[in-house]
Amino acid sequence: MPLIICKSSKKKTTNFLKNKILRREMDILIEKALQLAKEYHKGQIIKSLGAGSYYEKHLQPVMHIVRDAGFPEVAQAVAVLHDILEDTPMTVWKLRREMGNEVTEKVKKLTENKKLLKEERTTKYMQKVMTDDDVIAVSLADQINNSWRCLHEPPTVEKYATAKWMATQIRKYTRMINLFRKYPLSDQHRVLYGMLEKNVNDLYKKYGSWIAAEEKKAA
Repeated sequence: MPLIICKSSKKKTTNFLKNKILRREMDILIEKALQLAKEYHKGQIIKSLGAGSYYEKHLQPVMHIVRDAGFPEVAQAVAVLHDILEDTPMTVWKLRREMGNEVTEKVKKLTENKKLLKEERTTKYMQKVMTDDDVIAVSLADQINNSWRCLHEPPTVEKYATAKWMATQIRKYTRMINLFRKYPLSDQHRVLYGMLEKNVNDLYKKYGSWIAAEEKKAA
């Protein structure tokens, strides 16, 4: 007697196999992104500390923030690669060859044009960022990690261990918060926004006197 396979069972099996293949593809995507980031950022350190692997202390944590907020693997890959075009010899062409068009286009949106003046650069950056949900998440996670470090791992390098430097950082994060506030954010993004806002509020509590002193000097 021939084996009869019902259509629903066949469909479930097909979906299971498709999901398994997709899962493996996403695992490979993350593995490739981590490998590229580690290779191209090799030797880079946290400048304000004069030590610490940039890959381990910034890129990986940013990826973990994005992952823990529930964003997909593509966003996680973009997170660990978000500085690769800006701070390494990696080219757009090679990144596209290694990671595909989707990841590359998202990384491009997170890459600032340092030839522009600061005000214009930030405006252009935000215009690009706010067109893509994954990119918004990575941008917020990037600043969450940087502001967290200001709080918990303050500068040890003399050049950065100044009231002026810290005040500049806090004003930068405050400005970004105000810019993000102008745009409609999803619930997922609002979780990240809240994390950044808390870090900035804590920075004001910790270094408020420094900021006041710097503002007094500038007046």
